[in-house]
Amino acid sequence: MADDGKSTLEELEGKIESVFEKTKGALHHAAEKANEFVHLAMTAEALPDTVECEPILDEEDRVKMGLEWPHAKEQTETVGDESPNVSPPVEYDELFKRNSAS
Repeated sequence: MADDGKSTLEELEGKIESVFEKTKGALHHAAEKANEFVHLAMTAEALPDTVECEPILDEEDRVKMGLEWPHAKEQTETVGDESPNVSPPVEYDELFKRNSAS
């Protein structure tokens, strides 16, 4: 009976040690991630507030994608009491069909 108690105690010690090692590994990993986060935050803080960059899409691409309407400023004339006469944006499906056809 003493052997059963001793082996059970050894099993428990082994399980506790295993959990301890896993916890230690997880804490080490969390500390590494926290250090990375702090480094990124300090780097971001050192960057200027605004960054000048060139637009990715030129006007023609924006018009094709429906993000901008050609000559929209010229088309905003009001007719009588009606709302401004502005062309609606092109729907994506319609644009996709047009581009696929060409």
